[in-house]
Amino acid sequence: MKDIPVNSLTHLYFSFAFITPNEYNIVGMDGLPSELFSNFTDLKKDNPSLKMTIAIGGWTHNDPGPLQKVFSDMVSTKQNRSTFIENLMAFLRQYAFDGVDFDWECPGADDRGGVPEDGVNFTQFLKELEEENKKQPKRYIVSYTAPTSFWYLRHFDLKSIDYVDFAIVMSYDLHGV
Repeated sequence: MKDIPVNSLTHLYFSFAFITPNEYNIVGMDGLPSELFSNFTDLKKDNPSLKMTIAIGGWTHNDPGPLQKVFSDMVSTKQNRSTFIENLMAFLRQYAFDGVDFDWECPGADDRGGVPEDGVNFTQFLKELEEENKKQPKRYIVSYTAPTSFWYLRHFDLKSIDYVDFAIVMSYDLHGV
């Protein structure tokens, strides 16, 4: 990390952290040690205005396996959403992140483990997160990653943009450009 030109940057993303099934804790992907989070945010010492964001999810949260349904399960009930939001706020404070990006690439897509309610549930989650974010001493940046493919984008409830600072469009998924 020492070679990252932090003085030339405004925002830097750590990709990815994972969500544990059932407990909805945030952990390093594939068993990465948690001190990497602190090592990453320590880069702010050289550029205090640098915004450090944790990206949660990624393709592994959509592949068949133990994490495929974790986003869907997490947003499915008020209790699960509340548990995750509480864990997220503690994580952001503990590791001095400035924000979070949700890289749930395929909510609602049955071919990627989704259920029809995912879009509406994700919007409700983002609304509840925004309400909690307003109560924090520091307001955190919140974003999500959106697909370019209509096949997957159709499951997003686009009202959710009202509850985030911005959406990141996965332009690297475009074909024929």
